[in-house]
Amino acid sequence: MGHQRNYIYAGLAEPNRPGSILIFRYQNEIMEKTLEVQAHAQQIERMSLNYDNSKLFSVGIDGTLCCFSVLNKLKLQQTDILHGEILI
Repeated sequence: MGHQRNYIYAGLAEPNRPGSILIFRYQNEIMEKTLEVQAHAQQIERMSLNYDNSKLFSVGIDGTLCCFSVLNKLKLQQTDILHGEILI
């Protein structure tokens, strides 16, 4: 959950969309999907925001680590992708 506590970041593991990141906005007891980004070829294993919520990191079981700049709550910009074995 982001620092403003009204955005939730989630990783998908659905067969038709594995590795997607969803951003939901939660306001006035209503949750709505605001963005979906295809980040990994397979399901996401872990996700984390950095200390000031400006970067979102995701690790997939496909062996990739993705780093996104959180430009605003409705847009992510992928900054880095690392491939290979990642220890979690």
